[in-house]
Amino acid sequence: MATAVRRPRTQAASRGHDWLKASAAGCQIQTAKARFSEVFRRARAEGPQRITRQGREGVVMFSDEQYDRLVPQPGICPAG
Repeated sequence: MATAVRRPRTQAASRGHDWLKASAAGCQIQTAKARFSEVFRRARAEGPQRITRQGREGVVMFSDEQYDRLVPQPGICPAG
């Protein structure tokens, strides 16, 4: 009979943040709602965070600085 090999847990998993492991794939809306402060912090510190509902619909949370870079500000002429 084979015995299971134990792998060391990541720092995030050891703190109970198993949902963070697949951050590139995003997280479900229920998880994001339950852990809003953590998703907010990660968006500010690490970049955009994808949030999905039923694996189909999605949104991305990102910092206001990133938003300002993406959306032209009123009254500012684009360089050209």
